[in-house]
Amino acid sequence: MLSSLARDLGLKSDVPLIGNAGSIGGDAGSIGGGAGDADSSISASSRWGFFINGNLRRGSQETTTYETPFDFKANTITAGVDYRLSDRFVMGVALNHSSGSTDFTDGTGRLDSRNNSASLYGTFYNNEFYLDLIGNYGHTAYDATRTTSFSINPNTVDIPTNCTGGTCSIDTTGSTGAQQLAFSMNIGYSLSAGALVWGPDIAVDYTHINVNAFSENDPSESGLGLSFGNDIGESLLAKAGGHLSYAIKTSFGVILPEARAHYIHEFKDQQRALTVHFTDDPDAGTPMGPVSNFLVFTDPPDRNYFDWAAGFSAQFAFGISAFADYNAIQSSVQRIHDIAFGVRIEHQMR
Repeated sequence: MLSSLARDLGLKSDVPLIGNAGSIGGDAGSIGGGAGDADSSISASSRWGFFINGNLRRGSQETTTYETPFDFKANTITAGVDYRLSDRFVMGVALNHSSGSTDFTDGTGRLDSRNNSASLYGTFYNNEFYLDLIGNYGHTAYDATRTTSFSINPNTVDIPTNCTGGTCSIDTTGSTGAQQLAFSMNIGYSLSAGALVWGPDIAVDYTHINVNAFSENDPSESGLGLSFGNDIGESLLAKAGGHLSYAIKTSFGVILPEARAHYIHEFKDQQRALTVHFTDDPDAGTPMGPVSNFLVFTDPPDRNYFDWAAGFSAQFAFGISAFADYNAIQSSVQRIHDIAFGVRIEHQMR
């Protein structure tokens, strides 16, 4: 799965966008990448499709050399509309909103985020072959709280109000924003034997994010507030794996249990160094520059890891379909769990 774009969108880059209810809804197992309507001919009654998806993400990271441990969560809602231009080509747009939080488990702070983004996507399919493309641009707002703890001599005559005995803490806050641009391409091929559909797929995902510089607020005027420089990150992922589904016909529709697995390699992301200095440094803003400059390093990225997913999609009467999906990613220090669900309606004209 696309580590930033697809998870935030609620769209998936490793299954057919139009051909699988696990992405934006639809009947998997018949058209293109193994999914679609039983009759692939286009009609005016089914050109328009509408969908709404939800996504719940939870995860954690262990202590590393460069970062403290944290737990994180995010909730996302995505809505969109697409139009079937021909028997083989569909294009659409989607809007996304997500909110999340990261809590550092050692008590040193918290980061809250709110993201709004828009996407343009398309799918081309021809019998067993399919090609998906997604482009996404979004803005994220961050609110940070940081706690600095230190000790003083407990016998100090005038103990500051932010100290209990010899233990003191200072809380600082800060806000900033980030712009994110992402692209994803997924190519797949589906084979079938009766109700069973399987096949390989590969994907390439690129993400560029630019986090604006900001300075913390220091209400207690402790002098411990920090100013952070811009942070620019890039990721280029290649994924190779496969998909599997089985169509079960019932009296109320077609149910498709499905599973996917991928090997993922990171080509571009690197360990980054953030420039930081104390906000109250008297040399800040002078030709000499702040004398309190220091660097904060991010973790080196994992170059190789795996993800897997399992769930089901369902096609009902009147052009209604739905899906539910569980996806897991585990690297050497981080674990991520996603639960995605959604409904799609193809407009039926009378």
